Amino acid sequence: MKQVFNGYLHGAERVLLAPAPPEFHLELNFGVGQQPILYLPTDNQRRQISRLTVTRHHLQLHTPQQHLRWPIPESQLPCLSIDYNSTGFSWHYETESAQVNLVRLPEQRLVILGSKRPLDYRVVISAK
Repeated sequence: MKQVFNGYLHGAERVLLAPAPPEFHLELNFGVGQQPILYLPTDNQRRQISRLTVTRHHLQLHTPQQHLRWPIPESQLPCLSIDYNSTGFSWHYETESAQVNLVRLPEQRLVILGSKRPLDYRVVISAK
């Protein structure tokens, strides 16, 4: 895999990949108490939004078809790792992980947004 993006997000910055690669690996390092939001590949008209939110104690997925919530441990060095493919994605955070089936649409994009608090995220995205 080659790196598609490697850098930091500050303030209101965002990462946008359009279209999103068919398969990619994402690592997101963030500060304690920050709540990053990822819009996993979604259509450009935002009819099929797949929002993944990290809170202090949970990872939450909201899509038109499903609402999932997983408990996650508190961490002094939070890092969320995601592997995305044609059938969905798997995530890993500290000792917790899960596989999620997620419908993929053509011409989708990946958006990473900041939290309500000031942010300084380290983001690495790799794709084939």
